[in-house]
Amino acid sequence: MIVRQLIDASQFDAAIGEARAITALLTDRVGPRDLRTIEATGDLASALARAGYITEGVATYAQAFRLAVDTMGESNPLAMNTGHQYAGLLYQSGRLAEALAIYQRILRATRNRFSDENRDTLATLHNIAVVLSDLGRLDDAISAYQYIAGVLDKQVQAAHPDRLSVRNNLALALLAADRA
Repeated sequence: MIVRQLIDASQFDAAIGEARAITALLTDRVGPRDLRTIEATGDLASALARAGYITEGVATYAQAFRLAVDTMGESNPLAMNTGHQYAGLLYQSGRLAEALAIYQRILRATRNRFSDENRDTLATLHNIAVVLSDLGRLDDAISAYQYIAGVLDKQVQAAHPDRLSVRNNLALALLAADRA
């Protein structure tokens, strides 16, 4: 909790110090596979990333994701959330193929846990479409955006931010593919 408050206050060095201390203490006392340790490791990764230590943040998210999946399974909400954070940081650092692989793992987990039309599933598929678009796989991205747009057309109002974002990204992908 304190680490997240420090991050929110942009006190990144303090957040990193606290997160390192908490993670070390929890690892020693309850072990690395305890839920609290995994959450603390994720908080450390977040603090590192927000402070600009991207390489260390990626490695720490990878560790937290691996621990969460090994301990609780890919369909566990903490594992899926940690995976999203990890994939997002991979994406930010330009490691698109790796981000895509993690997002695809999360997509399988959300489909297993929920359904194809669940909002978490759609959000993950949207992230995949963004990565696919950036990788130049426009046909795959367009298909994903069209599917998401069709589902959201049935689920939310026309002015809903998610629907507008997907429609915007679909239009951009169509323009990039010269199909507008």
